[in-house]
Amino acid sequence: MKSSLMFLARGAVASAQSRGPTFRFCCLPPSSASPPPSKKLFVAGLSWSVDEKTLLDAFSSFGDVTEVRILYDKDTGRSRGFGFVYFAKDEEARCAKDSMDGKALFGRPLRISFALGKVRGETSAMEETSSSEDSGSSTGPRLLCSCVLGNQDHQFRSSGTSMAKTKPGKKDLDSYAIKGTNKVVRPGDCVLMRAADSEKPPYVARVEKIEADHRNNVKVRVQWYYRPEESIGGRRQFHGAKELFLSDHYDVQSAHTIEGKCTVHSFKNYTKLENVGADDYFCRFEYKAATGGFTPDRVAVYCKCEMPYNPDDLMVQCEGCKDWFHPSCMGMSIEEAKKLDHFLCSDCSSEDVTKRSMNSFPMSPSSEVEPKRRKR
Repeated sequence: MKSSLMFLARGAVASAQSRGPTFRFCCLPPSSASPPPSKKLFVAGLSWSVDEKTLLDAFSSFGDVTEVRILYDKDTGRSRGFGFVYFAKDEEARCAKDSMDGKALFGRPLRISFALGKVRGETSAMEETSSSEDSGSSTGPRLLCSCVLGNQDHQFRSSGTSMAKTKPGKKDLDSYAIKGTNKVVRPGDCVLMRAADSEKPPYVARVEKIEADHRNNVKVRVQWYYRPEESIGGRRQFHGAKELFLSDHYDVQSAHTIEGKCTVHSFKNYTKLENVGADDYFCRFEYKAATGGFTPDRVAVYCKCEMPYNPDDLMVQCEGCKDWFHPSCMGMSIEEAKKLDHFLCSDCSSEDVTKRSMNSFPMSPSSEVEPKRRKR
């Protein structure tokens, strides 16, 4: 029986790993790219003794500071070493960044960059003053630099306002019914949360806790996922269209901002899907705050280009070395690659020049090769 050319889509990496091949690994350092200029600054390298007032005093000489936030550890109450400073004008923020970046505050050099502004809906810091909890829309800015993803169980605290514990008169709920649908959300579910900008896709989060107050206003504590383009490093060639990063940033939102449910698969399970639905995503990296790096910090790479696997890209497997290659890296179009029955890479071909494939590509011996699925 004529052997078939094997194409790498979802499922191929999982099956290859079960055979125990030796992979090359590469580090994935954070990119040097930074968010565009804005009136919001992300400030890292803060001493534990620096509080909001100290930070305000340090930056107020550059313009009108509208808000200062420092990230605190939930359990210890200690500063996580980074926070935000918001100015009234872009040029004031730019001047402060240029002047203060690298300068020492309480003996530690500051690392300052422009924050990536995001509207996350209302936060629990608004809880005591907001009267629009039932509006069903995202309210107010939730400003978050893409590199601020810290360790687990940290929280924003502004002007002493904490959102760590359930207050008197509140109760935990086992579930929440999404308005206008028959879908029910429970802790542990992944949800789509409405963005303030209707042109932006919904945010993705995992529900950690559901809570109602004495007026039956429902809030959810969530852990955010980030799309690659939302991270400080930006989207890279190997990132899949449905790829997300699990941040360790937690937040509290109105349950009314939930507009649907979704599934975030492990990378291995995602590669086994026969069909990818609109609400299917996958996650293979966690994004860290203090270092701006990823966990895991290394990943298997393939092809001559030595890039990690993108499940959206077609690849062809060499029947000699069993490595996977992009058709473009081998001088082929996808259409040409699909017409091949066998494939040997140039290295394997040079070892045995007597073996040739159709269309001038090396051919492997006639042997049974498992056909593979392709991404639809």
